[in-house]
Amino acid sequence: MPRGKCRVCGREAEYWVPWANAWFCRDHYIEYYNRRIKRVWDKYFPNDPGDTLIAVSGGKDSVALLYSVSKILMEKGVRHNVLFIDLGIPGYSDESLKIVKWNAGRLGLNVEVARLEDYGFTLRDIHRLVKTRRIRRPVCSICGMIKRYLMNRYAYEHGYSLVLTGHNLDDMIGFTLASLVSGRIEDLVKLRPYVEGHDRLVARGKPLLFTYGVENKWYVEAIGARIVEAVCPYRTGESSVNTELRDAVLSVDKKHPGLAILMARNTVDKLIPRIRLPGKTLVRCSVCGYPSSSDPCGFCRLREKVSRLLSSKKK
Repeated sequence: MPRGKCRVCGREAEYWVPWANAWFCRDHYIEYYNRRIKRVWDKYFPNDPGDTLIAVSGGKDSVALLYSVSKILMEKGVRHNVLFIDLGIPGYSDESLKIVKWNAGRLGLNVEVARLEDYGFTLRDIHRLVKTRRIRRPVCSICGMIKRYLMNRYAYEHGYSLVLTGHNLDDMIGFTLASLVSGRIEDLVKLRPYVEGHDRLVARGKPLLFTYGVENKWYVEAIGARIVEAVCPYRTGESSVNTELRDAVLSVDKKHPGLAILMARNTVDKLIPRIRLPGKTLVRCSVCGYPSSSDPCGFCRLREKVSRLLSSKKK
């Protein structure tokens, strides 16, 4: 498609946004993007969320989250900092932390680090145990559970009220369809942009839930941010039901721009409010003391298993 003129100022444009049916120059694309995130925040988030942690891995989504949300929180006078989860991936974790610190430095924010190593193991250990089939679960699935646990525990123990993550529209579509296919409709409540905290569970937020991954890519490019270009060495690259369903919808979205956004908004605003959850009570993990659907919690069970397997390997 020939490059057009910016819808706002008429200058030569750089970004074509099909779901907005508009071209934007660099400056006005940044304004457009920030305005979209601000609308999501104003609609779904409390005006004063309390001290906030922005979880940043260094990828395009979390870096886009950092810049766009930090602007909102600064205007509201909300104290906020950056959280980096160090999973102990040789080379990759150190390089990612450098990039996170560089971006946070541009905004004058502190970077706080939660290290998996402090719990007696790293993702490198998990990867080795999965490769030798001593743990029969995908590394990426385990990694997701670890990050959720560490984010919540770190935030709670350091007095934060809210943790923000960079989950985007692409993620949301895959999870929504997989939940519908599996019949686990109750899982959809996790997709709310803002989930209130209770007990030792800190409130969680996903301000980019209606934003395409490619929009985040354009945004970090437009603002001159740095992102981690390398792919995690433990990523398998294997397809899943989530990714295949997501890709199918995004393929249709290319022919009918905005379809995915409409699906996401209808899920959040119309479907989720009608879901009636069963009376499932969380228990307190007897090992770490945090709320969980089982006792011990998934993280503590994993921690015990890894410790046992690593110890037996040394004998």
